[in-house]
Amino acid sequence: MERKPEHENPGKAVRRDAGTDRPDRNRGDGALDSGHCPLRENQPDVSGIDPAPACILVAGVGNMFLRDDGFGPEVARLMATDAAMLLPGVRAVDYGIRGMHLAYDLLDGVDALILVDTVPARRASGGNGSGSSSPAAETYGAIRVLQVRSEDLQNNHGGGPAALDPHGMDPVAVLDRLTSLGGGVPLTFVVGCVPGDLAEGIGLSAAVAAAIPEALSAIGQLIEEITERLPAIRRNGSCAWESLAG
Repeated sequence: MERKPEHENPGKAVRRDAGTDRPDRNRGDGALDSGHCPLRENQPDVSGIDPAPACILVAGVGNMFLRDDGFGPEVARLMATDAAMLLPGVRAVDYGIRGMHLAYDLLDGVDALILVDTVPARRASGGNGSGSSSPAAETYGAIRVLQVRSEDLQNNHGGGPAALDPHGMDPVAVLDRLTSLGGGVPLTFVVGCVPGDLAEGIGLSAAVAAAIPEALSAIGQLIEEITERLPAIRRNGSCAWESLAG
């Protein structure tokens, strides 16, 4: 069944803060963590076509010391070792809580960004009459695919710029600050998983670990669709996706 990205503000379940003296061990494969896409450089100018393959960055974000918050880094690490998923121009990087690193990598320019992260569970509509929130409509380990639009970034911070913590990871702040750093927000998606346990500790809960294959499948489908629509995306950016998806 084809998975269509949802158009909604992905929000954040947890804001990562390095805070303590815990070492940042969330590093990806050094060969895949070079900070630029060499396939976008020194391409021959062939009239009428763009020979460069899609430059797609799959960014796993999260704090591996907060149990299920390590979902994104784990997916990125697994993808970085899967040659079948690393098509020309596709990079998978475990950024952990290195928000500034992600921001500067994006300044080098990508056609599309796929963030892999935890997302809050959606709540069932309505309440129980007592004023408390209704039960969650999604169970732990549920996978959602969201498209991040410019209005989502504005709404998330009331229209003002988000603070970019050089020692933490807030993907919304990273994207919101790209313009002030001299870049632009690329076509961006979130492949998110509803966490079950965000307590201190290392290791994913059973439900979230079991959701990794579905997340990898969703990422693979996004890569395929982005590649198919690449000429339109390079001409019109995220607007091309909006028109083609409709």
